Parts: sequence; C-alpha cells; structure tokens
Amino acid sequence: NNFATLLKKEGSRSLGCLDGMRAISMLWIILGHTGNFQLPGFIGFDNFFFYYNFMKSFAFQGDFAANNCVDTFFFLSGMLTFYVLARKYQKTGRSAPFPLVVVLRFLRLVPLIAFVLYFYAYIVEHLSKGPFWYRITNEISHCKNLGWTNLLFINNFYPQHYPDQCMPWTWYLANDMQFFVIGLLIFSPLYTRFPRLALVVSILLTLFSMSMTGYISYS
Repeated sequence: NNFATLLKKEGSRSLGCLDGMRAISMLWIILGHTGNFQLPGFIGFDNFFFYYNFMKSFAFQGDFAANNCVDTFFFLSGMLTFYVLARKYQKTGRSAPFPLVVVLRFLRLVPLIAFVLYFYAYIVEHLSKGPFWYRITNEISHCKNLGWTNLLFINNFYPQHYPDQCMPWTWYLANDMQFFVIGLLIFSPLYTRFPRLALVVSILLTLFSMSMTGYISYS
C-alpha cells in the first residue's frame, strides 16, 4: 500500500516541480553528512590515505559542495511564503497583518522545538553509555543553559562558537525564521503598493545572494 502511494500520481499542480527540488536537495544533504561523519572528530576511519586521495577526486566534489544545497530550502521557503501571501492579497485586496503572520509561525514551530529541546536536554543522556558518549553529554550540557536561544531563534548568533551552541544543527530553523521576518518587512509593503518595484528588488536580492554564496565558497 505504501509503495503504491509513493508511485501514485497527483493532480496537476502549478508548483509540483518544487517536490523534485526538495527531494534532490535532501539526498544531497544526506550525501554531504555521510561524507562529513567519516572525518576525524566524528566516526573516523582506518584507511585514511584512501579517503584523503578520494577527497581530491572529481567524484567527491559534489560531497564538498553539499553545504550549498541548503540554499535550496531557503529559496523554497521564501518563494512559498511570498506565493501564499501574494495569492491572499490578490483574493482579498488586503495584506496579512505582519505581527499576526509572525506570531502564527512562531506558535507553529516553538511547541515542537520545545519538546525536542526538553527530550534532548533531559532524556537523551540516559539512553546510552560508552567510551564516546561523553561527546553527547557535553553537547547536552549546553542546552540546559542556552536552550532559550533556540526558542527565540537566535541560536545561530549566540553563542558564536558553534560547538557551544545548543543543538547546533538547528541553526537552519533560526536562520529561516530570520529570513522570514526580514522578507515580510521588505516585501509586504512593497508588493501591496509597488508590485513592479517589489519584483526588481526581489531579482536584485536573488542575484546578490547568489554572488555572495559564490564569493564565500571561492574565498
């Protein structure tokens, strides 16, 4: 039944192509993390020189560039947010109230983050033990003091040192919320009053983002 559901064709959708982007990007992220976990400091490996030589090969470059595939999800989040708000404006002639939109998104995310945070900070440390378990307990200790930064979506800024952050892999959630708020502040007034200017600003910001990604990757 599950296999048939996976192969079932949905009706025509105007944004159906985004499913492919999401799937490919997710596979790319899994590939990148699989490669990272083989590095010293994570799981490690016995055949160091084989892995070191393979890292310099052309086939491995996609793994090295996997950190850029997260930008795909930023693009999807921003585009879908604007798409939904633009359609609402076209139907009602009114833009969604900025505080209400932010609060609703906050209430949608925070309960689940709070549950995972509590489970990680107070339950996970009792689920296992071993010679390498101290790595987990060290990470967990940060959450008992800094978990509030995750609930306020500022954990990608404070603390600045990545290993000192609580659940540091949740940097994406904080980053996405910040982009969401900034995007609303920029495009809500522009789109409702100056739609052509909003299009120009959107294109310029997209080109600027792509340029900065290329510059940072190159440097």
